[in-house]
Formats: sequence, C-alpha cells, structure tokens
Amino acid sequence: QLLEWLKTCHLPCRTGVITDKTYGQEFTNALRLGVKEVFSVSKLDNPEYGIQRIKKWLADYELWHSQVSRGKITDKQWVGRSPKQRLVYEDLLSAIQAGQHVLLSGEHGVGKRYLVEAAIGDIPYVDASLPDYEHMPAFKKALEQIRELVSPLLLVHDVTQVHAEVQEAIAELIKDGEWKSEQVNVQIIATTASDLQAEVQSGTFRQDLFSLIHTDLHIPALRLCKEDVPWLTEYYLNQGDQYHFLSADAMVTMMQYTWPGNVKELREVLVEMTNLSEGAMITAKSLPPKLLKFGFYAQQEEDDWLEMPYKEAKKRVLNKFNRTYIEDLIIKSERNLTVAAEKADMDRSNFKKIVKKYGLE
Repeated sequence: QLLEWLKTCHLPCRTGVITDKTYGQEFTNALRLGVKEVFSVSKLDNPEYGIQRIKKWLADYELWHSQVSRGKITDKQWVGRSPKQRLVYEDLLSAIQAGQHVLLSGEHGVGKRYLVEAAIGDIPYVDASLPDYEHMPAFKKALEQIRELVSPLLLVHDVTQVHAEVQEAIAELIKDGEWKSEQVNVQIIATTASDLQAEVQSGTFRQDLFSLIHTDLHIPALRLCKEDVPWLTEYYLNQGDQYHFLSADAMVTMMQYTWPGNVKELREVLVEMTNLSEGAMITAKSLPPKLLKFGFYAQQEEDDWLEMPYKEAKKRVLNKFNRTYIEDLIIKSERNLTVAAEKADMDRSNFKKIVKKYGLE
C-alpha cells in the first residue's frame, strides 16, 4: 500500500526495501511498483556483504540526487507532475514541433519562461525579452539573428508590454511571412500574465495579433496543482551543496498555503529557508509568518489572543492582517510597488510607508 501511494505522489525519490523475509512474489510486485532493489537481511550472516550493499545504495542515491539537483536528468525536473501541468507541457511540445505560433498565458510566477525552455530543449532560438527588444532597432537585430537559425524560433515574453510598432511587425510576420518586403520565416512563442481580451478591448494590444496567435495555452496557478508542491520543494531545496528536507508539519503547512506568487514565491521561500537553516531538517516554525497562519502553530497563536485584553488582541490581529495583505500583494505584483498600490486602491507614497513600517522593502 505504501509503494502504491508513493507512486501516485510522483515524488522525486528512490525506494529500496530491506526485509527479514525470503524472496517471493511480493518482491516481484514491489519491483513493478518502482522499488530499485530488495535486500534480505538473511544475507547479513556476512556483515561485510551487507555493509557493502548499503554503501552502494547510498552512493547510487548521492549520484542520482546530485543529477536531479543540477538539472542533468533528461526529464524536465522543474515541470510539475500534476495532470494539469503535464497536459500543458505536452500540448506546448506538440505545438512547437508542428511549427504553430503559441500564446502561453498564466499568472505571474507560474513558470512560463521555464516551461517554454523545457519544451524547446536543444532547438536554437532568439529570446526577444523585454526591455531589450521593446523598440524597433532591437527587434530588427532579433530578425537578423533569426535568419541565421535552421529552426527560426522567436520567444516574446510579456508580449503585452511590447511596443506598438513591434506588435505590428510581429503581426505582419505571422500573416504574410515577411516584413518590409523581406521574407522572414519565423515561429512565434509569446507569453503573458495579462488578460489579452481586456488588453485588446482597451486598445493596448492589437486585435489582429491576438487572432493570429491561434494556439492559446494556459498554465494553471500552483494553488490549483497542490500535488506539485512536494516535488518542487524537493527540487528547489537541494540546488546547493547541502542536503535539506522539510519535516512533516512543515510540508503540511506548505500544502495548505495558497501561494499567490506561485512557483516563483515557492522558490524564494525555500531559498530563504535553506540560507537560514542550521541543519538538514526545516520545521514549520522555521517557515515565514505568512505560511505559519496556514499551519498548526497558527492555531496556538490564535489561542493566545484569548488571553489578551481586547484592545491588545485587536491590535495584533490587525497588524498580522496588514502585514500578510501587503506582503501577498507585493508578491502578486512581482514587487512592483506602483502596481501593488493601484491594486490596493492606495496612494503610492502611503503604500510605501506601510511597506517600510513592516520591513517589506
């Protein structure tokens, strides 16, 4: 039952079994469920043999783990294991191979750039990312680079931020296969975190360009793919030289948190935790306050409020709300204080004072 459960979790782990029973059909079944090796303790009559086998297990694990941590495994590590994420990845892969123009949408921080790079693999491409390619001179340079490629693939990240002249040029390329009477064969992969329909209606994005990029794929938010949290946690926790892991209470808290900043926020939290951690294990009490309110320790804090006078308890609750609201809003706005202030319907200078008050600069 444990092996079947592990298989459904899609966790980045390797499994071995040490048993005091003789080999039989159950061990064959275990191998089919992903166990890499079954080791009978009856062979420990020769202690040296047992020690050597276990050392080999550990050496194999260290090699595998270092490869996963440094991106040497051929399967795309960062790509989620949830069905929703895998479906988007497979659809994007098929569209790229078919030479279709693609618009990949999703909230800030879901990993649009990483998903595109994972799907492209070794195919050469030109990355027309802002701000370098915002204006026409830089765009012309990109087209010159495109002509030198066998597979003319042009990535345009944050396409809604592209200058109007560049939008017009991209539409012309897609529609006619040429620009200013010059033949240019190009495949466009564009990404956005905006609602393009709304951008078209407001006049900031061209209707013809929106219609021409006909393959529209959407990456779901991390809160809709919670089964990816353990996998991504394992991957990002161990990008450095020291091994780290989360305690059970910490993982439960991570699973309950809503992740408004998506994968980007998850990665930032884990990097911060590994930098502050003194040992391999990270417990829930070591997590940032914004996560703790979703875990076991948040209830303890709420219980303490009942021991306080009303005014003091109210003050603490309001402070906690203010800090959490502002912090989540900043993450959602990709740390752009002007955008965050607009979403909060606040004057930027007043918003900045609150940010400074809570040490969130």
